[in-house]
Amino acid sequence: MLSHRNSHAPVPSPVPPELAPLAPRAGASRLRRACALCLACAGGLAGAPAQAALSDTIHPFVGIGYSYDDNLFRFDDGQTLPGEPRADSMRQSFAGATLERPFGRQVLTASAKVTRVDFDHYTRLDYNAKDFNANLAWALGNQLSGNVGASYSDVLTPFNDVRTTDRNLRTQRGEFVDLNWLFHPRWQVHGKLSRDSYRYDLSSQKYLDRDVDTTEVGFDYVAPTGSTVGLQAQRRRADYLNFISGGTLNEGYDEDNVSLKVVWRVTPQTRLQLLAGHARRTHDQLRFADSSGANGKLSAQWSPTAALWFSGSLWRQYEPFEGGGVSYSLDRGVLLGAGWRPRDNLNFELQLRRIERDFKGPLTTTVLLGAEDKTDLGSLNATYMWRQNVQLGASVFHEKRRANTFYSTNYKANGASLNVTLQF
Repeated sequence: MLSHRNSHAPVPSPVPPELAPLAPRAGASRLRRACALCLACAGGLAGAPAQAALSDTIHPFVGIGYSYDDNLFRFDDGQTLPGEPRADSMRQSFAGATLERPFGRQVLTASAKVTRVDFDHYTRLDYNAKDFNANLAWALGNQLSGNVGASYSDVLTPFNDVRTTDRNLRTQRGEFVDLNWLFHPRWQVHGKLSRDSYRYDLSSQKYLDRDVDTTEVGFDYVAPTGSTVGLQAQRRRADYLNFISGGTLNEGYDEDNVSLKVVWRVTPQTRLQLLAGHARRTHDQLRFADSSGANGKLSAQWSPTAALWFSGSLWRQYEPFEGGGVSYSLDRGVLLGAGWRPRDNLNFELQLRRIERDFKGPLTTTVLLGAEDKTDLGSLNATYMWRQNVQLGASVFHEKRRANTFYSTNYKANGASLNVTLQF
């Protein structure tokens, strides 16, 4: 697969150099500096004990992988590059480390991974993927708790929506801090501040460069079973940095959400989670694309046995669009998943997903009513622990999209991958 968001890995410092600002901006970094300071302090505390104790919490790993995609650029049926194949294979070589370090009631987790991706035919797409993240979970007494964290990734932008065959790296960085106050045995309040930044390497995609700041507050009733029910309010502010006055319109927007939040532990094996309410999206310049309506997500997990689990989700949410012509879509989706562990060292996961996108944010005053697409994706993954520190992985996928607008394209794609990971 082209995207290499990874869950493995940390670095000697919980805040690697890649977490430095992408581009200095006046007045933009109180949250970033606070996150970096907290993580740096946590790293100092975690490093205080003897080196032998710390080494037990750091787990380096290396690995190799091979992937195949029969429609790399997501072309429509019959479409190709003159004299070039639709399919290509990719080789991945990766290395990194993971860390989990408790000290007192605090827990510091971090990961770092660097992947070299080489294409067999389209060598102009070769690149180095990077993925770093760190999180400090803290608690003060029995009433106050929270997290502070940061992440960084640099990957090849998928070709699902971007109509180009050129290499386009997307750099994404995030920082967040959240707080939970259990001021009564049955009542709690919580809040969160976060910033996510996106930068695109290809000049034609620079209009998608943006910073998204999110503020969230809420309160919950906590039942003796651990289930919660409450209200949550969220404000999201997005600033697009490179719009062209008189050409591409400014996509900056504010989005306000007020939602009912329910976490229901039905049984020890069954859990339901609901976040549903009303959303309103208003734009700095795209006033004709303003929208409001129901917004939310329902998720369920069920584990009838220790070796078997099922999951499902339904959602209706506004999402950014990384193609051309529109700035965002209203997505309606369903996801079904299942997992089976027949043996302690063998695991299978199946996922089926459908997403229907209604394109709501045109970049010109021409609004195409009914512009939408539908995407179906199925995947099967298997992992096998061949030795205590050697893991083998394999996956296959099938993807199909049907569109009735030039904002999107029709395509079918199939692929598979193999990988081997050695942990030290």
